[in-house]
Amino acid sequence: MRRAWKNCIVTVICLTMAAAVQAAAESGPAADKRLTEFRSKDTTFPVVTYQNRKEWERKAAAIRTQILVANGLWPMPEKTPLNAKRFGRIDRDGYSIEKAYFESYPGFYCTGNLYLPRGKKPPYPAMLCPHGHWKEGRLADEKNGSVVARCITFARQGYVVFSPDMVGYNDSKQMKHRGSGVVSPLWGISAMGLQTWNNIRGIDFLLTVEGVDPRRVGCTGASGGGTQTFILAAVDDRVACAVPVCMVSEYFQGGCECENPPLLRLNTTNIEIAASAAPRPYMLTGATGDWTKNIMKVQGPAIRAIYRLFNAEDKFDFVIVDAPHNYNKETREHVYRWMGRWLLNETDAEKLREPAYQVEKKEDMLVFTDAHPLPAGSLDEKGVRERLIERAKQQFEAIKPKDKAGLKVFAEACGKGLQASFTADMPVAPKLEQFVVSTDKENRRREIVLSEKDIGSRIPVLELYPKKGIKRAVVVVHPEGRKGLMTGANGGPGPLVAGLLEAGFVVAVPDCFLTGENAGKTRALPKEFPYTYNPTTLAWRVRDICATWRHLSSEAAPMPDLVGVGAAGPWCLLAANATGARSRTVVDANGFDDTDEASWQGEMYQPNILKYGGLRGAGALVAPKPLLIHNTQGKLNTAWIADVYRAAGAEAHFSSNSAVLPEKDIIQWLVAAQ
Repeated sequence: MRRAWKNCIVTVICLTMAAAVQAAAESGPAADKRLTEFRSKDTTFPVVTYQNRKEWERKAAAIRTQILVANGLWPMPEKTPLNAKRFGRIDRDGYSIEKAYFESYPGFYCTGNLYLPRGKKPPYPAMLCPHGHWKEGRLADEKNGSVVARCITFARQGYVVFSPDMVGYNDSKQMKHRGSGVVSPLWGISAMGLQTWNNIRGIDFLLTVEGVDPRRVGCTGASGGGTQTFILAAVDDRVACAVPVCMVSEYFQGGCECENPPLLRLNTTNIEIAASAAPRPYMLTGATGDWTKNIMKVQGPAIRAIYRLFNAEDKFDFVIVDAPHNYNKETREHVYRWMGRWLLNETDAEKLREPAYQVEKKEDMLVFTDAHPLPAGSLDEKGVRERLIERAKQQFEAIKPKDKAGLKVFAEACGKGLQASFTADMPVAPKLEQFVVSTDKENRRREIVLSEKDIGSRIPVLELYPKKGIKRAVVVVHPEGRKGLMTGANGGPGPLVAGLLEAGFVVAVPDCFLTGENAGKTRALPKEFPYTYNPTTLAWRVRDICATWRHLSSEAAPMPDLVGVGAAGPWCLLAANATGARSRTVVDANGFDDTDEASWQGEMYQPNILKYGGLRGAGALVAPKPLLIHNTQGKLNTAWIADVYRAAGAEAHFSSNSAVLPEKDIIQWLVAAQ
């Protein structure tokens, strides 16, 4: 059973659940901590230590997947032609500047300036220089942060440098930086996702420049540009050396929506994201006057400990300057020396100082002007959103399984994407504790509370046992929890549960998150970026279903079945892939229209859910296990799921019905299904 469980590609984190631990008879946790304890961008996160390289590499791989999923880049989009344009060359002493733009997506442009060395021989190292939230963006030249100065200095030292716009800055005119109509969490579309893709394509663009050495690509930026740097370095191995400036902190993770897409930090922090580039050369810089003030005693030592696991401590360094939030000259010269060591093979600090530089007129640096307007066919915000949604739909259809081999590809893409979208890698191997509240031998029932200790969850569960011999076990989920399946003054079993008991099933009925005893309660989530740091209500409910299934599989039968009633049907379909290899699932679709964005609001809200096909994707991931979906009311495309079952050679294991099935038909199907 454990091997079958381990091999499942799950839609939630249930892969990590441990066997239940029996505790002394008591009521269990007094309250569900998920109602009161939250993470936010301003939470002070403790540093997590790792005992060995293997443990860290597993975590780093999960972080990289989480970044890609959160940015809408899992699976990776197709790289379409850049159609790059360079023009408006300005020649200066030791360097040249050009205006440049390319299509990161068809009809969507990444804009910026290309700085080229003069008087140097190829091959050249390359440098991507994303900017932060300076008022002038890539054209900023202030005492505490000059993007222009570092680009010019890098070019004089021999680098080919590209300085791109953040979305909504300067020449990036197709969408606003904040509050853009392009952003659509249900489809995995975010400002960070667009910027991360622009930066990936920015490296592609740099590598088209004649003479650039693809083995010597660096990236550095400050503040929001620092966030872009550590995100890019984590997911793109072509970044050979990186320096995020004044950003990596244990108590502040970034203040803009371009740094906080949903799902990004469900179970990690910027410290770990930065460390995931190990063992490539990497440096952090901090400042006494901002949130990186603890870099010498917290962030720096934490990441150095990771590099120590690779015997690569010499490839990591960290420094602090006595200044406010910055990328000032002192900081820049620290960066020049670090980059020079690894990308220029130059250790003479005098050769890596920043000389005086000339700032060009803004109008001479801008890409799109009256003389050079946005290209014909460029998209507005609505057009960008529609184009990206259409690409997501096409990508999903392209991975629809057509045979058994296709099932594996689909599981890797859609299954892993849904897993990360729900509760990610959180936490590693949680302990599932069991507390017995009461036992009624006469009525063959027991009330227990399950709790994932590391989370502090509280899941009340009612267990009922058949009078005859036990044949199988089943988890039955109702949107009202236990009371929704019991009837009469004494709370006896309703028709469905009574019929299952008569058929020899052990029945477990959970009060999933915010149902049953916690119905009507609310979560005081942080106002800013709540689902960047915390699972959704839907994710917690799916997790509770999996916890109950896991408990029952260790207590009553190795492969319990799963039945979702009413509005809980979709929850169970999202949990069904985490059940055992021979488990059977019955889903009441409850007339849910999973293609309508309005359906996925409120308690059904889940970022990325439409990108991975909604209930179609979840249903396809259950194949080839027996699955019955009823009460679709013609709103769920079960034919799509049936196609996948046919491709899996398990067509007989899938059934659907547009009407509500009577309890007796559900029970008969469970008894008969193989």
